[in-house]
Amino acid sequence: MNRQARHGEGSGERDAPLLGGQPGDIVRAYAGRKGYPLAGRNIIVEGTTDVDHLTTAASVYEAEEHLALLGEDLSVFAVGERQDGGTRNLVQEFQTLRNILRVEPYAPEDDAIRIIALLDKDNAGQRAIYTLTSREVGFVEFRDVFPVARIMPRDTRDARQLAKRFRERNAPWSMIDCEIEDLVADNVLASFAESNPEALRGEPRRVEGAHHYEWEGHAKPALARYVNENALLDDISAIVDLLKSLRYALDLVPDGQPRPA
Repeated sequence: MNRQARHGEGSGERDAPLLGGQPGDIVRAYAGRKGYPLAGRNIIVEGTTDVDHLTTAASVYEAEEHLALLGEDLSVFAVGERQDGGTRNLVQEFQTLRNILRVEPYAPEDDAIRIIALLDKDNAGQRAIYTLTSREVGFVEFRDVFPVARIMPRDTRDARQLAKRFRERNAPWSMIDCEIEDLVADNVLASFAESNPEALRGEPRRVEGAHHYEWEGHAKPALARYVNENALLDDISAIVDLLKSLRYALDLVPDGQPRPA
């Protein structure tokens, strides 16, 4: 049995703390060196455009509803920019962060900091999820690691039940990928594509009211800016719902916290 399996590093089980100090001190020091803005609850994603879309959705929602989905209680951050992003780097950094949390000083009844991973439901993302949830690593899908989804149920925190309901609710679109951009309304994406035809890799796929666009990598930052400048709440409601579901999974109030006066 290897060291990781022996100590349950991926499973979420924790031995007695190894070092002194306050809960979160060690992981905050590491995150500070990496530029990761940690909150009490955290979502790590593949790249900065994922962060852009999630923060745009949270900002538009907050302006309309006066409730904050991101802020002091929940942070979202990218594993890195350009070559420092992507699924391979996320797999490595997520394991590092979670292993650091294992040796943090902590009160047994309290998790000072929690971190989950969010990955696109495409080939690269599915491979990363498979790696992270393999027996050798030991994380659990729908508890530690989540795929981007058109519908993410939030009526259970039990990973097995959530996986079952996830498959049922997303069954009509099981044959097409789902990336964070696909949660933006079709008309907004189509408008951007019309003005930037070189941004697309082939024609979009549309199935049962959902869509999947394959974007050139260089076009994604421009698309994120376009969504930020043009999208209304209805246009990004699927991203808002995803954030609410991830908040629920992290034991936060799904609809968000009242913003400070």
